[in-house]
Amino acid sequence: MYLSRSAQDTTTADIVLDSFRVNMPEFLVNPEPPVTLVGHETLPLVDGNDLVLQFVLNSCHVVPGPTDVDKFSKALAITLSRFPHAAGRLRRTGDGWWIDLTGSAVPVVVVENADLDAPFPAEHRPHVIQSSTVDFVSLVPLEGAIKGEDVPLISFKLTYLTKTGETVIGNSWNHVLGDGNTVHHFIYTLSQAYQDLPLPPLPVFHKRAWPDPPVGEEGEELFRTITPHVAKSYPLEQVLERYGAEVKDTSLLDLFFTGTQIDKLHEKATEGVSSDVKVTRQDALSAYITTLHNRCLEEPIHCVMNLMNYRTRTPDEDALYRHPQNAANCTVITFADLQGKTDLSSIAQSIRRHTVRARDNDFVETYLMLNSNRYQQAVKDTRFYMYPAPGIVLVNSLLGLDENGLRNFGYKGRTQYYSEVSWRGCSVCILRIRCVWRMGYGRLTRVRWLSP
Repeated sequence: MYLSRSAQDTTTADIVLDSFRVNMPEFLVNPEPPVTLVGHETLPLVDGNDLVLQFVLNSCHVVPGPTDVDKFSKALAITLSRFPHAAGRLRRTGDGWWIDLTGSAVPVVVVENADLDAPFPAEHRPHVIQSSTVDFVSLVPLEGAIKGEDVPLISFKLTYLTKTGETVIGNSWNHVLGDGNTVHHFIYTLSQAYQDLPLPPLPVFHKRAWPDPPVGEEGEELFRTITPHVAKSYPLEQVLERYGAEVKDTSLLDLFFTGTQIDKLHEKATEGVSSDVKVTRQDALSAYITTLHNRCLEEPIHCVMNLMNYRTRTPDEDALYRHPQNAANCTVITFADLQGKTDLSSIAQSIRRHTVRARDNDFVETYLMLNSNRYQQAVKDTRFYMYPAPGIVLVNSLLGLDENGLRNFGYKGRTQYYSEVSWRGCSVCILRIRCVWRMGYGRLTRVRWLSP
């Protein structure tokens, strides 16, 4: 039996149990009693930075064998007890948003596919970032959640491939629950619980209401220099239309980098660099992609936007929103103005200097104050932001997360992780104008840009 579950635990009575066939479209997993946020009925989203309502994070793990559905269900129930907001519902009154901690059941779809020879085409199998994982996830209803409907914020889909014996564990995650780091810790907890192994540290849920930014010229200057990406918002319908058009008008370029090649780029980027500038492998690869664009595009890249995790291992007592286990959207975006720099080393140094600046607590607080203010103003009218503009490259990297080693579901060293950032199942977040890219450690950098 590859995928099995007792009939009384499913929402479908029609279950055929044999070696190859399971007809079990969907069942629901109720969370165990919460071990975090105990005594709380709601999780207020007082920080506007959490109001990333327009995106869904889709990802999947391919394991080279069967998945025990009963064990998976129990593991998911345990994980939801540690992340109770994932079993909640998004709500709104006036300008206020929160997650009702309803302890609602999470849907899990189980299917068998007898047609596919592999989850992804052979030429794309090594790639971390896929054009779409929509066949292997059960998309959470994004617009329904924004409207306050009784819809889940997270869902799972287990697809068993009979030809290969593999199982694809797909997950669809409403971005309001947290960023990629939060997803990582959620799935890591799920994987550990599935294997009956020690669980990672509990998540925390620190939310902070930021003060209003300065008014007048002082405030406008801060917005211009620190958060220019939130200068203008757009209605939801226009955002959908624009993203759809851009996805249609782009062509795909896949670039594969080995760990050795990234090391070589790092060596080249650090030649002659003073010891006070600690250029990283990430900086070197970001800089190289920028130089590649500059060799190919009519309009050169003049700025690198870097989306960064601002959590820290040892946050100050008055900055617990930076806790390493904080389940939230804990990111800032820096803007490295290249000022005409075109060589690999100079670009890498510029990126590093802006990254170091972004680690400063005063900068983080100023950024979050500004960004929170703009997001709160926009979402009350169901408006959202789109970026980057032409001539700017946005770096959103997976390089620092061990997706395969930690989240292996009992198949250590043999699990393959795939991702996309989705809008209605399309990878729109990473398909921005000309030059948005993400990468997985030692495996792939994927780029989309507008065709000439």
